Amino acid sequence: MQAASLGIPFQPVRGLFGTDVATAGGFATVRDPYSGEDIYVVPRIRPDWAVLHVHEADEQGNARLYGSPGYDLVMAEAAAHVILTQPSREFSGNFCIDDVVLHQMAGVREYWLIDPSRKQAEFYLLGPDGIYASMPVGEDGIFRSHVLDGFWLKVDWLWQDPLPTLMSVLKEWGFVK
Repeated sequence: MQAASLGIPFQPVRGLFGTDVATAGGFATVRDPYSGEDIYVVPRIRPDWAVLHVHEADEQGNARLYGSPGYDLVMAEAAAHVILTQPSREFSGNFCIDDVVLHQMAGVREYWLIDPSRKQAEFYLLGPDGIYASMPVGEDGIFRSHVLDGFWLKVDWLWQDPLPTLMSVLKEWGFVK
């Protein structure tokens, strides 16, 4: 992601010579213009979305992270879109007032409230009026996103003990056999 955050197509990487990583990853080599040595490069990773948990945020999408932001800034620069979340200060029933208002004002099209302690999941879609409306879970227990085309989630997966393995979920989604 470092390369994408800098707006360059690849990132030079040391330490891959003599390993199978470069071959398995299909990485290329380039000649270092300063030393003349070959060096591996990896392609940039440009995610569609980055989700960052911040300490403060406002309605315009400005955010503040306390302490060292670490890799958060790299992810924010690399991603095409950024979702900000922040701790809530006021609660009303299940809703976190600050979060809901901020997400509505920021135009976040789909908003999920997952409460593992109560085993509750609520899904909301931003309407044309800028207000969230509840999205039902299907009779089959599956939530189907209106924003992430083709994405679905068995809500019961969230409460399974133990949680389903990543491989079992990927199989159900048809990504692996």
